[in-house]
Amino acid sequence: MEVSRVKLVSVLAGTFLLMMSSSVVSNSTTYFITAVTNALNCTRAEFSFYYTILQLCTVIMSLLMGSLIRRFPLRLIFIVGSLGTGAGFIIMSNLQGLMMVYVGAAVIGIFQACIVVPVV
Repeated sequence: MEVSRVKLVSVLAGTFLLMMSSSVVSNSTTYFITAVTNALNCTRAEFSFYYTILQLCTVIMSLLMGSLIRRFPLRLIFIVGSLGTGAGFIIMSNLQGLMMVYVGAAVIGIFQACIVVPVV
C-alpha cells in the first residue's frame, strides 16, 4: 500500500511540474511586451494575438491527441513534443517580424499539447 502512495505522489508532482512549465511558457512573454512591440513597431494587440494563436493550436491539437496516444508510445509523444516546443522557442528567439511571432506561437501551441495532454 505504501508503494502506491509513493507512485501517486510522484504522478501528482510530475503533473504539477508539467502544468507549471506550461503556464510559464504561456505567460512569460508578457514581461517583454513593451520591448518587443517597440522593436517590431507593432501594437500590443497585434503582438498579443500570438497568445490566441498559441491557445487555438493547443486546443486543435488536443482534440487529435486521443488518437495519437493510442497509436504511438507516450515516450515518443513526449520527445516529439519537447523537441517541437524547443523549435518554437528557437523561432521566437530569432524574431524578424510579427509573422515570426505567429509562426513560433503556432509551433509552440501544437507541440505543447503533446506534452500537456497525455499527463492530464
